[in-house]
Amino acid sequence: MIQAVFLVDAMSLKPYRLRLLLTVVLLNLLVILLAATSAFYGYRQYQERADVSTRNLARLLESDLINAIRQVDVSLLALRDIHRIRYREHVRNPAIMTAHMEMIRARLPDVDAIRMTDVRGVLMAGTGVEPETRIDLSDRPHFIHLRESGKDELVFAPPQISRVNNKWVVVLARMMPDPEGNFDGMVFAAIPITALVRGGARLELGAHGLIALRDQQLGLIARYPPGEDPAGYIGQQAVAPQMQEMIAQGLEEGSYYSQGGPNYDAHRVTFRKLEGLPLYVTVGLSPLDYLAPWRQEVAKLAAIALLFLLASAGAAHLQYYSWRLREKDSEALVCQEALYHELVEDLPMLVVRYQPDTRIIFANRAYGDLVGVPVQQLPGRKRLEFIPEESEQQALLARIAALTPEHPGAVHEEHRVLAKDGKVRWTQWTDRAYFDAQGRLSYLQSVGEDITEQKRNRDVRAARMRLMEFSINHSMDELLVATLDEVCTLTESPIGFYHYLEADQHTVTLQAWSTRTARDYCKAEGEGRHYDLDAAGVWADAIRQRQPVIHNDYAALANKQGLPAGHAQLIREMVVPVFRKGLIVAILGVGNKASHYTEDDVQTVALLADLAWDFADAKRLETQLVEMATTDFLTGLNNRRQFMTLLNRELERLRRLEAHRVAVLMLDLDNFKRVNDTYGHAAGDEVLQQFARLMRSELRKVDTVGRLGGEEFAILLLDADLEAAEQFAERLRRKVAEMSIVHAGQVISIRVSIGISLLQPEDASGDAALIRADAALYEAKRQGRNRVCVWRP
Repeated sequence: MIQAVFLVDAMSLKPYRLRLLLTVVLLNLLVILLAATSAFYGYRQYQERADVSTRNLARLLESDLINAIRQVDVSLLALRDIHRIRYREHVRNPAIMTAHMEMIRARLPDVDAIRMTDVRGVLMAGTGVEPETRIDLSDRPHFIHLRESGKDELVFAPPQISRVNNKWVVVLARMMPDPEGNFDGMVFAAIPITALVRGGARLELGAHGLIALRDQQLGLIARYPPGEDPAGYIGQQAVAPQMQEMIAQGLEEGSYYSQGGPNYDAHRVTFRKLEGLPLYVTVGLSPLDYLAPWRQEVAKLAAIALLFLLASAGAAHLQYYSWRLREKDSEALVCQEALYHELVEDLPMLVVRYQPDTRIIFANRAYGDLVGVPVQQLPGRKRLEFIPEESEQQALLARIAALTPEHPGAVHEEHRVLAKDGKVRWTQWTDRAYFDAQGRLSYLQSVGEDITEQKRNRDVRAARMRLMEFSINHSMDELLVATLDEVCTLTESPIGFYHYLEADQHTVTLQAWSTRTARDYCKAEGEGRHYDLDAAGVWADAIRQRQPVIHNDYAALANKQGLPAGHAQLIREMVVPVFRKGLIVAILGVGNKASHYTEDDVQTVALLADLAWDFADAKRLETQLVEMATTDFLTGLNNRRQFMTLLNRELERLRRLEAHRVAVLMLDLDNFKRVNDTYGHAAGDEVLQQFARLMRSELRKVDTVGRLGGEEFAILLLDADLEAAEQFAERLRRKVAEMSIVHAGQVISIRVSIGISLLQPEDASGDAALIRADAALYEAKRQGRNRVCVWRP
């Protein structure tokens, strides 16, 4: 309430009424001006936030698309390596290749199908391919390009209708070589166009937001929300002139405001070119969505201005009659105060008036409901009693001390309030001080609102964005620790843990602790330890009850059981389960918050616990795909591609370091075809696996072994000359000769021939050393097998 005291002497009624009216008009003009200024700067702020949001969303979508395409490419490379190793078997029975494809496709949720053609372009294996149905893809541009270029590259084909299931898809394809490296068909993944922008559903685009994916010529590939008939919009090149101009200038990222048209609304748009791909992604936010909070704030400002107008008019009316009736001055003031109380009593905003020492004079019903004290009992109590943090109490006193008659206001100050039932709520306040004629502070009035929900949502969104960016370049374990650190910060908890629950729903795998927990509190056994649910304490009630649990008085629990040695002492705890497909897959817990845990904390933890699981699951899939692309599936050794990469890496080191020596061994199992013909391919696989285990047991950690194909293997011995390599090879040959392999009750003996060469700095590539070692291996075969030969110039 603004109270004005007008001292009047003997003057006519008309001049006084005029001065009173001018005062009210000027005050209301000032309020309107302040409201308009706040609305104007709020509008600019929301426009700037929209620009930042579209840029962040575009970068996030770019990262998602690139990661998805890389996962698909790694899968295609893995399939190509499998096909090279089992080429003859796949040619005789394409169904085996189909099984490999389906196994990998099951790990790629956005891929509709993985298929392979022969050299003529006819589908021979993959999702939905029927042996009796001949489907020819030789006229597809991506097939023609791969066949004619012969390059080992990933080809991105434009949208097309699948000839297998009539779906609109885009295609990622790679050449499928024969054993000699010649073009022998292609392997490709078909991705539904809707899957390309499916991530839009989890982004906060608003009801009118748009996402579009365009090709190099700006033809539309996919959009979100998707249309009913893709044929109606695929290939459309209707883009804003601003975007065309920026792309013509060579920009790969830009933002602009699209004014809209007869068929679409205005949008604030950001586009980005995907790194290394002929694609553009655009994200548009509609003013109908991102300016909605601003419109609500404007409505609030208008309501406050209107309320002020009514209050000032009423106060002026009372003041006028007070002047008319001097003998009733005190009664008029009481009536004016009563009117003020009536105006603010039922306001949803918090209103409190207090003395400089924070002793409350008046508070409205909303404030009383917040702190859980009847309004009649609030006068006389200090406002500091309801601020739990001492630092925030001192901040309030400092703000009061800083107020002067020239600067009597302080706006948008946030602090916590101790609410009813012991809960803590976040509030935001605007303070106003009132001074007497001598400039001494008489009292203060603060108007505020409960912003707990807004602050939690804002903090959770910020944490999610930080974790999304963190996940790009960090491991799964680092990501879990970062998630726990964010959760502990949001819930003000010094202890945090994240554990997995196995599929049996009974075994808990201890996985990760927050940084502060591991450093300051918990010294118990750590990551990877298995814990039986029956032996777990009350922290595992979240699993048993299949719902979040809160223990705010841990010491009073009867069945809490003991804690492992080194575990932190618990005061209170909260544990939230993570569900996937009806099963609990993980739990996230926090502990020792200074105040009680609440349902608000449960919601905060649940949001980030789910996000942590999604990140961890994606990281596990990424690790599996990388392993499939670099490891021989039968023996677990490095495959040919990975071995050649490591060999060339050692060649580079050899050129840099004069004292560095590397020996290259080529190994071939003698008469291995006879093993397959006599005992069957299963026995042959067992022989290869046993031989691989023997080599691993004989090698040092610095050495490398790989399977090049069939029964052919290669070894890199670091810091070994020809003499040392020959001694190692002879020892390995003898152990192979002494090895007996029992399969299906039959004893199988094998022999190995070994060729040795040294890697030379002048070698053009690692292949040169392999060729020399292979020549020595051929000499060992020529001399009767089961021997070691060294290549010498």
